[in-house]
Amino acid sequence: MQKSLQDAIGIGWCNIDHHTYDGSRAHYRHSIRILEKLGYERREMLHAGELAGWGSQVLEKPVIGSTIFADVDLAPHELTVDFAHEVLPELPKHRRAGLLTELLGESILEAGLNHVAALYDHVLLHRQLEQRNISMMAPFTDWPHLYQALTERDGCAVDPARVDRLEAGGHIGADEAERLRLEGSIVMHLEDVERNDAYKGLNREGIDSVLRKLDPRAYLANANEVGS
Repeated sequence: MQKSLQDAIGIGWCNIDHHTYDGSRAHYRHSIRILEKLGYERREMLHAGELAGWGSQVLEKPVIGSTIFADVDLAPHELTVDFAHEVLPELPKHRRAGLLTELLGESILEAGLNHVAALYDHVLLHRQLEQRNISMMAPFTDWPHLYQALTERDGCAVDPARVDRLEAGGHIGADEAERLRLEGSIVMHLEDVERNDAYKGLNREGIDSVLRKLDPRAYLANANEVGS
């Protein structure tokens, strides 16, 4: 919907801040290799500490400034390794990115983007989205020089066979599995980013807090609490 509005005034997606992909540990290095073949260069590795359970290789295309966040599950001892290129053995239990790739497929092949982040005046964007009955989550960054917030989930149905495998492997419980079969999974968002004072940085703690909420297990649990 937002793309169609921007197309109508002739700007397309020229205001993109970054794209975010999820990758499984088994295929993560292959996803990075594809992006590097397309001309993206590794800019920095991002994580929020040993307890966060995730890492992101940030890549950028120098000429046009296109930026990609490629997310993957990480164990605490892997924060100092080149996780973009090393073989990553399977973890005993999937974290957020691993669970989503098992449910929906790799972002770069089957599932599509986790989210698109674009630059806006956040007050005006929220007003515009509200007029179209699209809600925003609470911002995970609200600083004078940086604002970030996500739209509420776009969901989709998932293959019950994938849910069965995750349940059998101990990655989700019986209640979580049943909710995923009935309600589907969180799948993608639009991220509202407002940058001021030429700030290009990131809020690692804010990203970590919102990623925890975007885990399908956490989202289902929160939705269930609200419903009750």
